Amino acid sequence: MKNKLKIIEALGSVGQSAKGFIRQYLVGDITGGKSVVKIFSKELGGLPESGEIVVDCNEFCFVSK
Repeated sequence: MKNKLKIIEALGSVGQSAKGFIRQYLVGDITGGKSVVKIFSKELGGLPESGEIVVDCNEFCFVSK
């Protein structure tokens, strides 16, 4: 299942590994709550600075505090 996340702020800089890139984001959900998520992408262009990002929910989950 795909889910669209609204990026409030990109946190830090993009990290690089042998398999791709990772970036941490502060995102907002439909209820107005905020969460910090880490997103992995094989391409640098898959990690935008702002706007929205579409993620596959089968590959990650949200964990409440």
